[in-house]
Amino acid sequence: MGKIESEDKKTLCTEHQDNQTIWECDICGKKMCKDCTAVAYQYKVYCDKCIEKLETTPIGKTVHPAPLSKRLGGFVIDAIVLLSIYVIFLATAYFFFNPTMAVSLINVAFVFYVIYFMIFTYKAGQTPGQMAMEIETRSTQNKRPNLLQAFLRHIIGFLIGFFYSFGLIAYFNKLSAGMGTQHFTSLFEFLNEYHRFGISTNMKFLYSILFVFLFIDAFFLFITKSKNTLHDFWSRTKVILSL
Repeated sequence: MGKIESEDKKTLCTEHQDNQTIWECDICGKKMCKDCTAVAYQYKVYCDKCIEKLETTPIGKTVHPAPLSKRLGGFVIDAIVLLSIYVIFLATAYFFFNPTMAVSLINVAFVFYVIYFMIFTYKAGQTPGQMAMEIETRSTQNKRPNLLQAFLRHIIGFLIGFFYSFGLIAYFNKLSAGMGTQHFTSLFEFLNEYHRFGISTNMKFLYSILFVFLFIDAFFLFITKSKNTLHDFWSRTKVILSL
């Protein structure tokens, strides 16, 4: 690994003046803190300018890809956060139950899901789950993902949520038109009725394709040296250990 400053030699970073320096570039000697752009490659550390000078460096491959355990841990934490919020939406709909509120709150939950993953990935390069596991998402140029890359990384989840919300609205419209049972004793009865009759055969087929694709996507973690999934490749991003 590259040079690591000893405690007695640490100084304040010139770019982030509240932080002490931790790393030192192996080429130019630039001192960097935890918020600086530092790139680890072949057991050395480089600043953002020096890494660009290494023409033979395969930027798309880092010697520190995030291991499967950390990626899975980050996903589980994010899922718990989102599930907790989703339960709050459903509990609110259950307490003040009517089909309109159920549809509205479920769609609000989907919008929150989109904002949660896209904004955190775009603005911070990390979701809260990734922050907890000390990993981050970077582009293949070792920069923070742009908005398009943040969207492409999560497009499969977006599609699943979108078609679920779309199907729920379509089903509610059927109820309003008198094409189904309109009197429910609970939110769960309403959702059960929706899943039994509200999803068309074509939508069930689409869901099957999307969920099968999720398994194929995750399988790439086990067969690629860079530990990248399919959505990493098509969004031109990677998940690495935070320096």
